[in-house]
Amino acid sequence: LNFMLGFIWSKRLNQAAAREGLFDSSQYALPGKTCNSAVLKKVLFFDLLRQTQQTGTIVDFDAKAAYDSIIPALATVTCMRMGLPKFAGDFMTQLITNMEYSVATGLGESTKTYRANANPHFLCQGGMQGSTSAAPIYNIHHDVSLTTYSEHGTPAIFQHPNPAEIATEDYAAQFVDDNQQQKSVVGLIKAYSTDLARCQNAQEVDELLIRVTNEDANRWCKYSFCAGGRINASKCFWQFIKPVQCPNTGKITYCTEAECPGEVLLQTPDDQELADLIPRFEPDVANRTLGARLAPDGNVRAEIKSRLEKAKQWSISLRKAQLSNGDCWAAYNSCIRPAVNYPLVGQQCTSEDLQQTQRVLDTIACHALGLNEHFPRALLHGPMSLGGIGVPTAWAETLAEKLAYFVHHIRLGDAVGQQLKVSTAIVQLEVGTGTPFFQLPFEKWGYLVTKSWVAHLWQSCSGVGVDIQATASSHWVPPLQTEYDEYIMDRVMCRFSRKASIKINHCRRYLQLVTISDLFLHDGRRFHPDIYRGVRASGRVAQYAWPDIYPPSKSCWTLWKQFLRLEFPAGLHPHAENDVWCHLPSYSHDLQFFYDADTRFLYRGEAGGADTQWWRYEQLSAPALRGVIAKFSLHGTPYDGELTESGVWVDVEVTKTEIVVLSESLRSASAMRHFGNADETGGPVAAVCLEARLRALPLELQRLVGTVRIPEDGGNSLIDAIRCGERVYGVSDGSASKGLAAHGWKLARRPGDPMAIKGSGPVDGHRPTAFRAEMQGQVAVLIVSSLLVAARGIRQARIISLCDNRATLRRLAAHSRTLRVRDQTESEVDLFLIYREWMRKNYIHPTQRWVKGHQDRTTPLSDIGPEGLLNIEVDKLATDAYTTTGIARSVPMVDVFAAELYSIFIDGEKITSKLKHRVIDRCGEEPLRQYLLHKHCLSEGKQAGVNWPALEGYLISMSAPRRATQVKLQHGWIPTNSFLHTQRRVPSDTCPLCASAPETASHVRRCSGAATFRRTRIERLCRDLRGINTAPEIVQCWKCFIEMECGDTTATTDNGIVLLVPGLERTLSIARRHQSILSWEGFLQGRISTKWNDVQMYHERRRVQETASHDSRQPWDRHVVRLVCEFHYDLWQYRNDEVHGRTQQEAQQRIRDEVEANVQALYARHPILLARYPSIYSVPLDVRLKRSTLSLQMWIKQVLQQELLTDIDRKKARMEAGSIEKFLQPRGRQRVEQIDDAQRSQWQVQATNTLSRWWRHRMRFQSKVELPRMGIGD
Repeated sequence: LNFMLGFIWSKRLNQAAAREGLFDSSQYALPGKTCNSAVLKKVLFFDLLRQTQQTGTIVDFDAKAAYDSIIPALATVTCMRMGLPKFAGDFMTQLITNMEYSVATGLGESTKTYRANANPHFLCQGGMQGSTSAAPIYNIHHDVSLTTYSEHGTPAIFQHPNPAEIATEDYAAQFVDDNQQQKSVVGLIKAYSTDLARCQNAQEVDELLIRVTNEDANRWCKYSFCAGGRINASKCFWQFIKPVQCPNTGKITYCTEAECPGEVLLQTPDDQELADLIPRFEPDVANRTLGARLAPDGNVRAEIKSRLEKAKQWSISLRKAQLSNGDCWAAYNSCIRPAVNYPLVGQQCTSEDLQQTQRVLDTIACHALGLNEHFPRALLHGPMSLGGIGVPTAWAETLAEKLAYFVHHIRLGDAVGQQLKVSTAIVQLEVGTGTPFFQLPFEKWGYLVTKSWVAHLWQSCSGVGVDIQATASSHWVPPLQTEYDEYIMDRVMCRFSRKASIKINHCRRYLQLVTISDLFLHDGRRFHPDIYRGVRASGRVAQYAWPDIYPPSKSCWTLWKQFLRLEFPAGLHPHAENDVWCHLPSYSHDLQFFYDADTRFLYRGEAGGADTQWWRYEQLSAPALRGVIAKFSLHGTPYDGELTESGVWVDVEVTKTEIVVLSESLRSASAMRHFGNADETGGPVAAVCLEARLRALPLELQRLVGTVRIPEDGGNSLIDAIRCGERVYGVSDGSASKGLAAHGWKLARRPGDPMAIKGSGPVDGHRPTAFRAEMQGQVAVLIVSSLLVAARGIRQARIISLCDNRATLRRLAAHSRTLRVRDQTESEVDLFLIYREWMRKNYIHPTQRWVKGHQDRTTPLSDIGPEGLLNIEVDKLATDAYTTTGIARSVPMVDVFAAELYSIFIDGEKITSKLKHRVIDRCGEEPLRQYLLHKHCLSEGKQAGVNWPALEGYLISMSAPRRATQVKLQHGWIPTNSFLHTQRRVPSDTCPLCASAPETASHVRRCSGAATFRRTRIERLCRDLRGINTAPEIVQCWKCFIEMECGDTTATTDNGIVLLVPGLERTLSIARRHQSILSWEGFLQGRISTKWNDVQMYHERRRVQETASHDSRQPWDRHVVRLVCEFHYDLWQYRNDEVHGRTQQEAQQRIRDEVEANVQALYARHPILLARYPSIYSVPLDVRLKRSTLSLQMWIKQVLQQELLTDIDRKKARMEAGSIEKFLQPRGRQRVEQIDDAQRSQWQVQATNTLSRWWRHRMRFQSKVELPRMGIGD
C-alpha cells in the first residue's frame, strides 16, 4: 500500500505536474531540481546584494511537524488542482482518516493504536508521517501558499545590466518544509513605492525594509496556518544585509545590528496576543540551511570546520568498525565522499581551505586501497590517463559539480539560471573588457571583481585550465560603440599596477563608463568636463544597470586624472577625425538634451515610455566661446509639442548657473529609442523552399547536417506521402575510425527511392566516437525533416526514425522529460540539447525503431526487409563520406551551439561527454606530470611519447584496489624488505628468496631465487604477444631487452623469428631508440612508446593474410600494455606467494604462526613493566593464544610501547634519585661522588625531562590512533 501511494503521487502526479509547469517556480523538491539548487539560489541572493550594493533581508522558516499538519480533505482539493482523479482523492482521504497505526518492534506489536482522528482538537491531522506520498503531497499542498505569497509578498529584484533583459524577481525558495524569503530595497518599489518615496534618508529606508519583512513573515505564517501547519519559531532566523564597499581597497563590510537595529515578531495566527521573536544573526554568522552553512558575507569558516569534523567522525567510525579493505572502499565511495562534499557546491572554498579535510579523506582512501599513509598524493589523485589511481579530491569533485550546476541552470532558464545570468553580467561589467571574463586569466583580472560564486567559479576554472565558452547571445558583453573604440580597462591593465588598477576601475564604475568613447564628447574633440573632474556626466542617461557604489576617495581621483593625462595627452579622442558611431540596439548611455538651432530652444526629456515628459529651456545671451555652442537657463517649462526634425541631440554640461551645450551628437537619432514609440518589426520573412531554409541555418548547424542532396521535386514526393499517411523513413548511420568520423542519413519512402533526400558529413571533435556519429545522424534527420514540413505548414508530421544503435535511441528518448543535472554530464550533451530543442518545435513526431546493422554480411539481400536495406544504404553513405569530394573532414574543434548556451572546454577540446570525469582528471593532471618529471625524469617531450591511452584503457578495466596495486608497482612503491626496513617494520633488508642482496624494486625483477619462474614467464609473454599478431620483429626485440632488464645475461634468440621485411628495419630502430630514451624499466611498468604502433601498422600492411586471421576488436596497443603489465605484476606476485603463501588460508596461517612465535618469545623474555601496567602473566599463555590474530598483534604493539615507557621512567628515576649501588660503596668514595654530582650541570636533568614528556606524548598519540581502547588486550 505504501508503495502504491508513493507510485501514484511521487512518480505520476508529481512528475506530470512538474513536466507541465504547474508548480510555482519557488519549489525545489521537484524533478529536475535538487536541494543544492535551493542552496545555490540563496548563495546567489547574497552575491547579488553584494554586487549591486543593495540592502536586503532574508528569513528562514521551518515548519513544525510538517507532514502531520497536512489536512487530508484540503490536500485532496490541492492534488485535484494538479490533475489527480476524484476517485483517487477520495481513496486518499478515506485511507488517511480511517487508517489505524500501531508500533512494531523486535519485541512484537504494540497493543495500543493511533488514528488520525485521535485528537479532537485537530481532526484528520497527523496521519501522513512515514508515508511515501507525504513529501509530494506536502509540495502540492503548500504550492497554493507559495503562489499566493508570490502575488502579495515583496520580492528581491535584481536588474540585468543589459537593458534588453527583464529584471529577476526572487520571492522565496522552498524545499519540502524549509522555506526562505528574500527581499531587497529595489523590491520595495513594487508594493511600497509610496512609502519608499517618503523616506528622507537611508535609515528610514532600512526601517521600512524591516517593517515589510515583519509583515511578509506574518503573512507566510498565516498562509501556513490556513494549510494546517505551524511555524517553529525556535528554528527560524533572519538576517539584515547591508554591504558597504571601501573605495580604496574594494573590500566589503556589513552593517551590524547595533548600526541597523530591528526585530521580526511572529504573531500566532489563532491568538494575536501571543508572539514569538525570531532570532537575528549578523551577516558574518553562517547558519545551517538544507545541510549547508551559509553566511551572507561569503565566509566559509563554519563550513570548513564542519567538513573537517564530519571527515574525522567517519574516520573514527571506520577504525572502530574494523571493516575489510573492500568494505572500507565501498563505504568511502557511497557514504563518506557524498556526505563530506554535498554542501560544498554552494560554498566558495579553495583547495587550501580543504587541505585538512583532504588529509583525513586521503588517509581513509589509502587504508581502504591497501596503500601506505605516505603514498604520493599525486599518484592517488592523478588521472588514469597518466597512470594514476584516479581518486578525486573533494575540491576537484566540487568543481565538477559546480560546472554541472552552472550549465544546467543556465540552459534550463529557471530562477537560479536567471540569477546566474545577472551575476555573470555584473562580473563582466566590473571587469570592463570586451572578452568574456571566463576566457581571461583570473590572476590578472580577478581582483577587479566583487566576491561572488560566479567569480569563484572563474577563479577555480582558470587555475586548472578549464575554459567556459558561450554563444554571443548567451554571455552579455558591453559592445564597442565606434569603429575605433577601445575598452578603458584594456588600457589600464597594460600600464598600471594592481593597486592602481583597482582604484581606477572604481572611478570608472562610479562614472558608469565602459569604452573610451564614453570619456569624450560625442564629437570626440575633448574630454567631457564632468568626467575629467570626477562627476557623472550631466545630460547623459546610463543605459546599463550599474550598481550604485560609494564615491571614490581622493587618491582614486588623483590616479584617474593621471590615467587620462597619460593615455590621452592631447585631451582628444585618438581617432576623432575618422571615427564613426556604430548602429547598436543599446549604447552605454543616451543623451537627454535635444537642441534646435532654428528656434534656439533646448529640450530635455524625462524617460517614461509612451508618456515622455519634455522640458524647454530658453537660450541666454552670452558671448560665443570656444568649444561652446550655446548656453541656456537652468529653469525650464513643460513642453507638450513635438520636436522638430531640424534639431540634434547634444552633449551638455550643467553648471550651478546655466546649461552649456558642448557638442552635437554624431549618432543617429533613432538610437535614442527610449524617448520614442518606434515599433520594431520582426526579422525577415522565412524562406519557403527547403534549400533556402538550409542556407538560413546557422553555420554550425549546416556543418552538423552535412552535405544535403535534394531531388528534383524538392521533396514534394515525401510531403505527399506524409499527408497521405504513408510510411516515410528517416534513417541514419555513423562510423568512426582512426580519429575521424562521418555520418550518413536519408529521408525516403522505401529502399532505393529516387526522390529521397539524403546527406552525409563529418563528425567533429577530439577523437569522435561511433556513438556521436550515430547521434549526429539522427539529429540531422530531425532538422532536415522539420525544415521540410515547416515549409508546407505541417505540424506533428509522423515519420519512422531508424537507427542500428540502441544506446542512441535510449538517449534521444529522454528528450521529453525535464532536464536534470545529470543530463549535463552524460554523453554527447550538445547533440542531445539540439535534438530536444527541435523536438519542442513540434514539426516532427518520430517513431523510433531499432534495426539490426550490417545484415548484408551474413544474410542475402533478398532475405533482408526494407528497413534493413535502408540501413545498408545509409551505411554506405557514411562510409563514402571519408573519400567523397566536397565533404569536409573531421576537425578537433567543435562550435558552441545555440541550444547549449555555455560549453566547457579543456585545451581547446569541447567536453561533450563525461564532464565530471574530465574536469576531475584535469585537476589532478599537473601534479602528476610534475611527479613523473621528478620521479622518472620524464620531461614534457618524453611524456608526449608515451602511449597513455593504452595504459588508461588497462587501468580502467581493473577495480580500484587492483588498480592501486598496479600503480604502486609502476612507480616503485611496493613493500620490499628494503622499503620496510627503512620504516623499521622488518629486521633486515635482505631479499627473502635469494638472501644475498638487499631487496629493492629492481632486485625483484633480477632475483636469482625466481630465475626459473621468470624464464618461464618470459616465454609465456612471447607466446601471448604472437597470439595477438604482434610483429615477430617486435617480439624478438622486446624479449631481448626484457631479459636484459631482468638480469639474464644469457639471452637467446628465437630461431623461429622471420627475417626483417624491407623497410621495417628503420621503423623498428626508431621505436627501439625511443623506448630506450623512455627507459626499458618504464616499459615493464606500462609506459610504452607510441613508436611501436608504427612498427605494428607496417607489419599489418605487409602481412595482410596473417593479420586477417586475428580478432582486432580491441586495439593492439591495449592488448600489449595489458600483457606487459601482467608480466611485471606476476613477478611481484610470485615473490609474495613464496613469502606469504599462495592461498589466503596459507597466508593467514603464516601470519598466525609468526604472531604466536612473537607472543611466546615475549612470555619467555618476561619484561618487567611499571606498576600501572598489567603483567603479561596476568593472562596465561594458553589462554592468550586462543585470541584472534588481530587482537594479538595489537596486544604485542601495546606491550612494546609500555616497555619503552617503562625504560624511560626508570632512566629518569635513576638520574633523579640515583641507584642503590651508591649505598653499598665506601663512605669516602660516596662523598667524592656526591661532590662530582653537584658539579654536574642541571641541563642533563632538564633534557631528560623534556625527552620524557615528548616520548610520553608520542606514545599517547600512537595509542589513540592505532590502539583504540575497545577491550582488546589487557
